[in-house]
Amino acid sequence: MGGKGIGGAVLGVAAIPVMVVVAVSGASPTPSGGSGGGGLNPAGIPADLVPLIQAAGTVCPGITAPDIAAQLKAESNFNVNATSAVGAQGIAQFMPGTWKTWGQDYNHNGTNSPLDPGDAIPAQAHFMCALYGQVSSLLKAGAVKGDPNDLAWAAYNAGLGAVQGAGGVPQNGQTPAYVANIRKFLAQFTLPGGGLAAGASLAQTVLAYAWHTNQGQDHLAQMPQYTTAVNAARTSGHFYAHQPGEVPVGRPEGDHCSATVSLIATTAVDPTYNNNGVLAQGAGFVPVQEAWMAAHWQPLGSASSLSLSQLRPGDIGISNGGGLTHVWMYVGSVPGFSGNFVEGSYGYPGHVGFAPQARQSSTVLYAGHPNAVYYRKK
Repeated sequence: MGGKGIGGAVLGVAAIPVMVVVAVSGASPTPSGGSGGGGLNPAGIPADLVPLIQAAGTVCPGITAPDIAAQLKAESNFNVNATSAVGAQGIAQFMPGTWKTWGQDYNHNGTNSPLDPGDAIPAQAHFMCALYGQVSSLLKAGAVKGDPNDLAWAAYNAGLGAVQGAGGVPQNGQTPAYVANIRKFLAQFTLPGGGLAAGASLAQTVLAYAWHTNQGQDHLAQMPQYTTAVNAARTSGHFYAHQPGEVPVGRPEGDHCSATVSLIATTAVDPTYNNNGVLAQGAGFVPVQEAWMAAHWQPLGSASSLSLSQLRPGDIGISNGGGLTHVWMYVGSVPGFSGNFVEGSYGYPGHVGFAPQARQSSTVLYAGHPNAVYYRKK
């Protein structure tokens, strides 16, 4: 957040005024899109910080998880105990006055400290989202010029007043280098092309294409790499597209269980998965997907007859009838992912869409449904 460089991150000199506290709204803006364009690449990030960074990337659409990671790398090199000569503290390098405004006990552990990453990383996200909203308004008014993410990072470093006064990124020696540093790290922490190539590991694929927790609300629009990958794969016959008149109208393609499982399976488990689906019905349509697995994979048995110890990462559960038409995947233990299953849901009336996501279960998921069965790649 300014001052002397920490952990190898070149942030400039302490003589530049840093972190001018500006009264800005904490409401999440509705920007046109984030800077990353892809999912978070967790390589090089301490494993215990990945879930916090993933969650921070859901606070608002303009600030993605790769944005958060790149900024933390530039601020402190992920050092949770970092301090600077000008008094900045913690992994996100909050100045004491700024922490009074944005600091909270976000992880509900009884402390409120910039040295606690469970507090500091969410505070960083909320502050950045507020700054993003402010600079977006200034851009719309013609008061500043530049990229909104660059301007928000500059405001985090030098203060919103400095950005407004300069009409863009302040040319003060420190802030341009700070923004350039973040941009360099952003490339490191962003998965290329908004998606993964086939053959990626299951753990990497899950972290790229599924929220690390059960969000319980609609965040698909904030996962552009998932939607982009699904849309790109539709022509291959792997994914189920919405049919005319289907509910809900206007939802993004891939906002359902079939596409979630198809995307993860074709990327990390079996590149031929469901590749002869009936396109007239939609290749990912649950009955078509079940028929494909029955013909090409090994049946493991009903969900009620299996235990978690008998499942392997990549095994797929599916139910076609009996009150449940659904498909999901067992992923086991993935560092940075809170569930042992990944699934997706439609946004039907009365049911909020939150595909794709983690789901934690101590017993086999949907074991109580008589039609729920599991399959494994041969």
